[in-house]
Amino acid sequence: MSVKAIYFKLSIVIAVICVALGVYAVEPAKSTVSKCSATLKSAPSLTATFILDSDNGQIPGSLTMSGRCFKLITDRLSIWYDGKTQWTYIPDNEEVNITEPTPDELMETNPVEIINASMSKYSARVVSTDGNVRTIELKPLNAGGSIVSAELSIDTVRNLPTRIVAVFTNGSRLIANIANVKIGKAIGRSAFVYDTKLHPSAETIDLR
Repeated sequence: MSVKAIYFKLSIVIAVICVALGVYAVEPAKSTVSKCSATLKSAPSLTATFILDSDNGQIPGSLTMSGRCFKLITDRLSIWYDGKTQWTYIPDNEEVNITEPTPDELMETNPVEIINASMSKYSARVVSTDGNVRTIELKPLNAGGSIVSAELSIDTVRNLPTRIVAVFTNGSRLIANIANVKIGKAIGRSAFVYDTKLHPSAETIDLR
């Protein structure tokens, strides 16, 4: 899988989690989505681990969010964003790209911007309930996007997502199992600034 494809799929995982913040839903999907939305939006910080299972294999990773900042770490690609500057570390190339993303670019890669934006482009309905976990089907109201449909499973006790299944227009499927989701105190901006000591031999490419 290319770095570009990994980057896209990771952003889709985040987008499908956050799309629940503004979907057009009917009861009881609306109630489930609204509670999950409120939990995510009110969290001073959120950390989670995930395993991304696609047609090209599995990618484990972790996500940390606080305010407008986020950090996404995997063994294929890692991203730090401090609210202004974004660092993207690509192990295969042993390089770090530094950018200041535009609002449109942030909409594709930054979970915080997705949360803040209006995402009322999907309909939602409950497709199954298994114990405390309720699965919501999301479908775009308009054709033309990269996602044909998605399923978002939510723990109705904690009001947090546990699993995502996304189907793309090319027929490929992606599954993200989310675990160890924790809500904590606000995290300082400095925690989302890339530390050059992490990868001292990596070439830095400043694209700002």
